[in-house]
This record gives sequence, C-alpha cells and structure tokens, in this order.
Amino acid sequence: MAGLKLKSPRLAALFFLVMVNGIALPLTQSFVGEWLMFNGLWQMEGGAWMTAVAVCTIILGAVYMLYAYQRVMLGPETRVAPGTSLNEVAEADANDHLFLVPLIAITLVFGSYPAPVLDLVQSSVQTLLSTLN
Repeated sequence: MAGLKLKSPRLAALFFLVMVNGIALPLTQSFVGEWLMFNGLWQMEGGAWMTAVAVCTIILGAVYMLYAYQRVMLGPETRVAPGTSLNEVAEADANDHLFLVPLIAITLVFGSYPAPVLDLVQSSVQTLLSTLN
C-alpha cells in the first residue's frame, strides 16, 4: 500500500495529525507526558543512563512512524491487493471527522495547556510518591 495521499488527502492529513501526537512533537499532550517522564528519570539516582535509553527508544519509534507514513501515504501509488487499485480506497468521511477531529483538538489543547490534567492527578501522584519513599 502506498500513495494513499493522492486518493485520500483528508485521511492522510488526519492520519498525520494523529501520528504527530504519537511521536510526541511539542504542543501535543504526548510531549507533555514524555517530558515529565524524562524529567523524573533524570532526577533519579543513576537515572542518566535510563533517560538515554528512553530517549533512544523514543527516537527509534518516531523514525519508524515517519517511515511508515512516508511509505503508506506519500510513496508511489501501488496496488492494494491483486486485482484492486487505490481507486477503491475511500476518502475520510463525516464519521471519521466526527471521531478524529475532537481527539486531535483535545491533543492540541492539553499539549498547549496541560494544567487541568496535571491538577487532577496531582494528589494521587503525591500520595503514590510518599508511599514509595
């Protein structure tokens, strides 16, 4: 499968925005989570090597996802299966937008302003940390 962007540009755009969250680019809620994870790992005794391993795995995951997006959405058009073509691939419809657009919006809102979620979990995290210490 390749070249889907030619037949389904809206689907490719929605897929790209969801993938951007998956690779944790800044202004997405995944970036906030990864930043907090790296910060916590770095502050641990001997956490520098764990942070380095975590950063490497995140980079490898991002490379894999970008490579997959390039091959599937941007590559040259190929046959989907024997006897079929990309002409049979449907464009993103109203149902796809109904589910994906709010999720993308939430991703960007909490990536820009994560305080409501962090405030919501702060007491539980403090209780957990005090129990572990």
